[in-house]
Amino acid sequence: MNNEPKKFELPQDDNKGGGENNTEGVEKIKIEWGTEAPEPMGWFDAREWCESLGEGWRLPTSEELKSALENKVPGFKSGSHYWTSYSYANSRSWFGYGDNDKVEGNYDDRDNKNAVRPVRDIS
Repeated sequence: MNNEPKKFELPQDDNKGGGENNTEGVEKIKIEWGTEAPEPMGWFDAREWCESLGEGWRLPTSEELKSALENKVPGFKSGSHYWTSYSYANSRSWFGYGDNDKVEGNYDDRDNKNAVRPVRDIS
């Protein structure tokens, strides 16, 4: 199995746009996907695990993860939910594949265990 990180280009909204389909003010950045964590974990452990991988590794944003799943970036498992960096109150968000491999997202208690894929920006 190839454990090389996957490179993926993603539009990054710098808040100059306005609508979901508005590409004005959107620049492309390149991100690198690391290998999935060996086991599911809670949100705080997931964040710490990503950071322990070295400089620049982090949990993906909701937009990065959703885009990767929709574009079928290799290495994501069907039926799994993956943590994102986004938080709301005592919950944290995730995205994953649901029925018929449809991408879905929701919030989960930060102590529940979900899969983790680290990401970092590359130049």
